[in-house]
Amino acid sequence: MHSEQYQSYPNPVLGNGDDFPNNQFNISIRKRETSSGNLQIRVDWEPLGHDGLNQIIKGKDAEIQLLVENPSTFYNKIYKISFEPENIITLKQDDLRGKVIISARIISLNILNNYFFEDLNDDFEGSVFNIPQNYTLAISNKVFFNFDPKFSNEFPKAKKSIFKVEKHYRPYLEQFLEGDYITARLPINTYEIWKNINRKQYSGLLFSIIVVPILTEALKHIMLEPYSETLWASKLQEIVEKNSDVSIEDDHLTISQTLLKFPIENSLESILNLHDQIYQSDE
Repeated sequence: MHSEQYQSYPNPVLGNGDDFPNNQFNISIRKRETSSGNLQIRVDWEPLGHDGLNQIIKGKDAEIQLLVENPSTFYNKIYKISFEPENIITLKQDDLRGKVIISARIISLNILNNYFFEDLNDDFEGSVFNIPQNYTLAISNKVFFNFDPKFSNEFPKAKKSIFKVEKHYRPYLEQFLEGDYITARLPINTYEIWKNINRKQYSGLLFSIIVVPILTEALKHIMLEPYSETLWASKLQEIVEKNSDVSIEDDHLTISQTLLKFPIENSLESILNLHDQIYQSDE
């Protein structure tokens, strides 16, 4: 299988167009989901049919680098793996959503001067090459698959799978919308209070202070790139579509309050009840 596109390199590269017309660098993968929801990838490749490259590998003058890409989450990481079979890497579920792309490269570790490649395209006939360190010697095919992560139950049921609260070191509430969750970031002291407060008793108050403004901001971005491709956007749109009291075209603040079952009213009732309790205890 040839590489999907021809790229310009100063020296011939196995798998790049027809630089090596009779040889290719092909990989395949097997994947499984762990009990924790992460993804294990086993990488295999067909033996290289090029004696010169095999000699470079045998002499430990090259390494394989595996590139894992996930456009939806902007995940992009290189893994160094061995030439032995059954290489396994583990990917965290929070890093991935939707289409995952895996490819490999063989990279030179040392300088190779006056190197002669056999079985090259006729355009390179009789040529010798000076291969620098960290040079691409081979590029593989690309393997594509889809991954839909499972989500934990650690958040309130009404917000499960799309809403998350975390701490940060800035003195105000912020939203983060570029991952799988709608994330509310709280100052450290505020976050500690949020962790220890009775969330069931004061859910209306917490939703009004934290969730309503963050959810309203998320709804403003739900149709915009790159947010429209996130998991939270698709989940939230599905929730809105299933709610007969609102539509996605309604005012964002109205949608937020409706989905959260009118938390402002509930929060004011909580404050009133708390006031009554304090007043009665003082009598």
